[in-house]
Amino acid sequence: MSRTWARRFQEAHPNKNMPNDMQAGVYASVLHYLKAVDKVGGPSDGKAVVAAMKAMPTDDALFGKGRIREDGRKVHPVYLFEVKRPDESKGAWDYFKVVTSIPAEQAFRPLSEGGCPLVGAK
Repeated sequence: MSRTWARRFQEAHPNKNMPNDMQAGVYASVLHYLKAVDKVGGPSDGKAVVAAMKAMPTDDALFGKGRIREDGRKVHPVYLFEVKRPDESKGAWDYFKVVTSIPAEQAFRPLSEGGCPLVGAK
């Protein structure tokens, strides 16, 4: 998660809490939705908005570059974190370090194995 975004979230939060993964996911999904609404010119045609969301790559400060597959699954790189030793931490909320990044194609089940009945449906 972007530290800059997390600090902005913390400042806006009434209790000054840092964001969790669910809040970050909601932020990223709403941001992508709003980009799609802007692209199609408004929210009234839901099918056009969804088509735009699937056609446009996702790109945000929290999850990086990704895409929404035909089955609706959002795929993006996934990170493996390790808890820092106390002497590695530079301050409050500095608990983790990235160990490795797993490419989206390896991190999520392939579309061909999903069994989604909507794939290919018109």
